[in-house]
Amino acid sequence: MAAPSLLSNRATDIAAGCNMYRIALWKTHTGGNATCETDHVSQLLSFNQLQRHLSHEEKKKKKKKKKKKKKKKKKKKKKKKKKKKAPKNNHKQTTTGTTT
Repeated sequence: MAAPSLLSNRATDIAAGCNMYRIALWKTHTGGNATCETDHVSQLLSFNQLQRHLSHEEKKKKKKKKKKKKKKKKKKKKKKKKKKKAPKNNHKQTTTGTTT
């Protein structure tokens, strides 16, 4: 991190606020039982990952509360099978033998 003299007041305020927010998030995540929150926060991989993890857990809770309405399946009408017609037999005599 850059020296405090190089940073503007606004930047330091944002950084401090971000740290406080991290600690508050960690406290809510652990149920407020964390003894040294700053150590825990420094051990976390990143602030964004903590946020992502917490938002994922909230989504899980919401999913449990909401019950999806089951869509009723439409019954398919069965097609009637057409009876196969017997092939036509024309009873034509075929000529066998010699023709004149």
